Amino acid sequence: MSRIGTPDGVKAVGKALSHESAALHVSGRATYVEDLAARAANVAYAWPIPSPHAHAYVTEVDVSEAVGMAGVLCCLSAADVPGENDVGPVRHDEPLFPREIGFCGQPVAWVVGETLELARLAAERVRIVYEALPALSSIAAAIAEGSFHAPAERMRRG
Repeated sequence: MSRIGTPDGVKAVGKALSHESAALHVSGRATYVEDLAARAANVAYAWPIPSPHAHAYVTEVDVSEAVGMAGVLCCLSAADVPGENDVGPVRHDEPLFPREIGFCGQPVAWVVGETLELARLAAERVRIVYEALPALSSIAAAIAEGSFHAPAERMRRG
């Protein structure tokens, strides 16, 4: 009979165990990504350009004004992906740079700059043209349309 326990063999079932970094978090000594950036040289910052639409096609992304700004390293969009534009680990339903918007606020492109503030300001200069599509804004509407996030997962044996 096997025991459920921690890597060091201590029995864990029925015991309250702290998360490995809990003491660091509550004491203020935890290191976060922004802390690492402040200690490193040559760090670039990325700022997303979110869609204002819940459902739309992206018909044009014009980054020309943003990339002309001093300190902007690049602007990234679907045109910059030479292969499969998908980062979904299992279902392959998560485009890195979507051509069809699936939710309001979905990042369409990213601006990379030498500072976070510069990336944010440059993102305001990226022009994205959308073709708005009807959006389903409630669970009842989605069910009525037969629109589901993904097919149901089925566990099968044999």
